[in-house]
Amino acid sequence: MLRNNFAKGGLGFIFIIMSVIITTSAYSAFVKPRNDCYSCHKASYDSTTNPNHATAGYSTNCTQCHNASTSASTWKGATFSHTNFTLTGNHTTVKCSKCHLNGQYSGTPKDCYSCHWTRNQKDPWKLRLGQNCENCHNTSGWKPANWSHSNSPASWSLTGSHSTLVCTKCHANYQQAAGKECYSCHKANYDSTTNPNHASAGYSTDCTQCHKASSSTWKGATFTHTSFTLTGNHTTVDCSKCHLNSQYSGTPKDCYSCHWTRNQKDPWKLRLGQNCENCHNTSGWKPANWSHSNSPASWSLTGSHSTLVCTKCHANYQQASGKECYSCHKAKYDSTTSPKHSAAKIGTVCANCHNTSAWTSAKFDHATNAKGSISSKMANNKCSDCHPNNSDYTRNATKCLGCHKKKHKDDPCAQCHFTVAPWDKTR
Repeated sequence: MLRNNFAKGGLGFIFIIMSVIITTSAYSAFVKPRNDCYSCHKASYDSTTNPNHATAGYSTNCTQCHNASTSASTWKGATFSHTNFTLTGNHTTVKCSKCHLNGQYSGTPKDCYSCHWTRNQKDPWKLRLGQNCENCHNTSGWKPANWSHSNSPASWSLTGSHSTLVCTKCHANYQQAAGKECYSCHKANYDSTTNPNHASAGYSTDCTQCHKASSSTWKGATFTHTSFTLTGNHTTVDCSKCHLNSQYSGTPKDCYSCHWTRNQKDPWKLRLGQNCENCHNTSGWKPANWSHSNSPASWSLTGSHSTLVCTKCHANYQQASGKECYSCHKAKYDSTTSPKHSAAKIGTVCANCHNTSAWTSAKFDHATNAKGSISSKMANNKCSDCHPNNSDYTRNATKCLGCHKKKHKDDPCAQCHFTVAPWDKTR
């Protein structure tokens, strides 16, 4: 009886004890819940799509992106810190899936090239500008690109009109240019030139010899005549004036070859020689500045001669007959009357009496050019006083009685006069 009662009582006690334990455990579980979000939000974690947290291998530590204090009313508004890849510019607003494809977040490349070329391949240059996108682009916007032509792979600075051109002007179909030389792009310009025709003239294809990239236009080229400096009017003359038929090699440098051989406008027919520069200069073909002292004349012009026009002595631009006065002044010699030179047989050495300052007021030095000198009183006499009727001046008497016989008959002059000048001085 007692055993049965004990057995019944023991079972009841055990039941009570177990109830207490179970109740205590349940209470403990209720009053001490787990503090990780995932334990409650696993269903939310598993149902994510943008991105799929489970597939992407996201941490189950929800607090890395979600904040219970700010996101209590909604699960959205999560923030993620790109500690290893800071997001700037347009990267801050792009969807995660744009960079993390197919929910793969681990192993996403950090270089621009891997996303913007490997995946999209929208570069029209086909990577000819290299794989370092950041050299030209930034996260504020893919366009406009900020690239310097001085950078690799071009390594060629753009100046003048080149700096404002669109790339495709030189890079047709986004292809690499043929080269850095002007001719590689401007061959069509070179071939179409007309004044002068560069190809026919054998011009160098080094365009920089005449053209400058700094110029705003292809025209206005300047060429340095290193081997033949252009001065005066030569600087403004058309190239074709000297370079005939677009032949630029072998052009002569001497004046004669251009100004006579080609034109033959010299009225002197080269009688003054072929050294044009002796008289002319590049400032103007006229007036010529030639000294008559130079060859081939070699005879200085003085007095009235210095103001005469050349044709006064050189009729029809012919060479003068000589340097003697008489060769030009024969007509004047023949037309003289007081005295008449030809009848009086006065010599043709005009310089004995005349000078270049004036033809008239001739002076004859009796002491030098005659057989006898005259006294001071006779110095003012006219030639005809002693040489009447334009008689032969070479045969006049040199003795006193030749002129004074009528007055003194045969009296010796020396009785009263000295035998040498001055004759007016008497004894």
